[in-house]
Amino acid sequence: MNRLFFFVLVICCCVQSVYAQTKYELKAISNISKTITSGTTLNQDCKDQVNALQSDLDKAADSLTITTAATNYINALSGQSFKTQCVDARLQQLSNRLNHLLAILKIETHPAKIENQPVKIDSSKLRITKNIVLKISIKDIKSKAAIKAPNVALTDSVNKPVPFVLKNGIVTTTLIPGKRYLLHIAAENYEPIDTAIVLQRNRDVTLWMYDNDVPGADTGTKVTANVIIDTATAQPAMPVPISPKDDRSLITGLYITAASLLALLLGITIAYVLHKKKSERELQYSYNDFKTKEGKYKTEINSKDAIIGELNKNLSVLQSKEETNAAPQTVAATPEPAQKNFVCEAMMTAGPRKKIIDGQTSDIDLGEDVCGWVTHGDTATVWILDGTSDLHFLKNNDSEYFSSRLLAKAIGDKLRKYTIDAQGLSLDQMIDKAIDEVKDDWNKIINALPAEEKELLAKNISENNFPECASTMMIARLSVNGDFEGYRSGDSKMLLYGKNGSEKSEFMDTSLSAKNDDANDRIFFRIMLNEEQLGIVNNKPLYEVVKKSNVRSLILFSDGIGSSTETLLKDIYANEPDKARDDIARQVQGTNDDKTICFVEIR
Repeated sequence: MNRLFFFVLVICCCVQSVYAQTKYELKAISNISKTITSGTTLNQDCKDQVNALQSDLDKAADSLTITTAATNYINALSGQSFKTQCVDARLQQLSNRLNHLLAILKIETHPAKIENQPVKIDSSKLRITKNIVLKISIKDIKSKAAIKAPNVALTDSVNKPVPFVLKNGIVTTTLIPGKRYLLHIAAENYEPIDTAIVLQRNRDVTLWMYDNDVPGADTGTKVTANVIIDTATAQPAMPVPISPKDDRSLITGLYITAASLLALLLGITIAYVLHKKKSERELQYSYNDFKTKEGKYKTEINSKDAIIGELNKNLSVLQSKEETNAAPQTVAATPEPAQKNFVCEAMMTAGPRKKIIDGQTSDIDLGEDVCGWVTHGDTATVWILDGTSDLHFLKNNDSEYFSSRLLAKAIGDKLRKYTIDAQGLSLDQMIDKAIDEVKDDWNKIINALPAEEKELLAKNISENNFPECASTMMIARLSVNGDFEGYRSGDSKMLLYGKNGSEKSEFMDTSLSAKNDDANDRIFFRIMLNEEQLGIVNNKPLYEVVKKSNVRSLILFSDGIGSSTETLLKDIYANEPDKARDDIARQVQGTNDDKTICFVEIR
């Protein structure tokens, strides 16, 4: 009976684990949505759409409704109308989180990116021989209202018309299970929907149509002079909810997982009991041996104490006779402890650019990581900034003046200056001061551009094509006595190692050693028009500050570092730092991204 209860308990733990992962992802998605809608990057219409989609996800109560809401969310973010009007690099982070949520629920979704790409509606593997009923509600993505009189065409695989009823924006029809049908929906001022349908049971589906009356929505990729604005048009995906896999297969998987965990726990329990009994026997043997030798040692100590007392008397007599004739002796000075120094080292490599934006004039490599340090007195300050790839970069007469790489370098230059000239500032104050000064410098550069260049910028911005660049930021300050202060905004990481009373170090676990949603942000610069005047606006990025003492060394690295390198640093560096560096230098790099590691040690 006890074993049965234990087995049921393990199964419940497995189910609870899946539930906990789902809850964690839902919370992370909600936090990202709040960050996007609370900022100044998006207009109010885009914020309302994000809030509406997030509200649908918050109301979902089971796996099917969560899947439906998350799929609609992803497809709305992929729509051309949304992409054109709502420009924010954090929307891609939101889309990645939604896909991760679907993966946890054992669902695969591939939103349509090309016109006429089929979207399958496959609800289950059940065999059904009678006809099934399909109801499709056709609605506007913005107003959520039904589209009253759309043009609908439904045909089978041989292009034969299939009868249906259209009333109040709702299409009702009966289909043969497993048979493929083609659906076309069009309405005035809306982008058409073309998709394939394969059903196994009755379904109610909502299709959202997108308003195509957006300036520049169908202009494709623009290449004008030195301004590169990517407005690629992909056919909006059909937001059809995808049903979860058969619950029976999920339950079977949980049973198998629970059985494996039970076997593992049983093995660990047996090993622990055997080890404990062995340790108790060894401890008893040691105690008995100690008691046996204790009496012997006491006897020897008593006899030796008597001998030492006699020797001390004789030594006192000899010293008193020699004091009068003793020559002066020189006492060697106690050497002062060696001065502590900082040892700083950086390892960097550039990753390949994933898409060439400007033909032969673009860099083949990314080269958007920036690393630097300053040792001043008894303090070392070190920083890593990671420019966001594949955002806009602008040139004037082949001279680049706006890009993520330049943003990271400009902020790094300011940090170097403040480390020497403004030592009274905290790290977050240094970052804020650096951002403000870089913004002022860049506004002067933009206002000094030729008139034709500024006219071209203003034209594209008026069509909602906003130039944007961004960078993550991490900076740390370490004194020779081990006092540490660290700042992070983004997904770079930092490992700390402390003193354990010996020559070796031990790993210190902090929030900086892993990604933190509360600080996973970056600084964004965007060129805007304000009363016909070009200027830069920026966000207030999320960040975290960590303070520690007794720190011996630290390692900063950008997000291009892979998991194998991160594991090597955590497992080997504390005891064998030189071997860790040597192993990293010999690793095959495969993340296709810039990589930067910076070591700072007190020796």
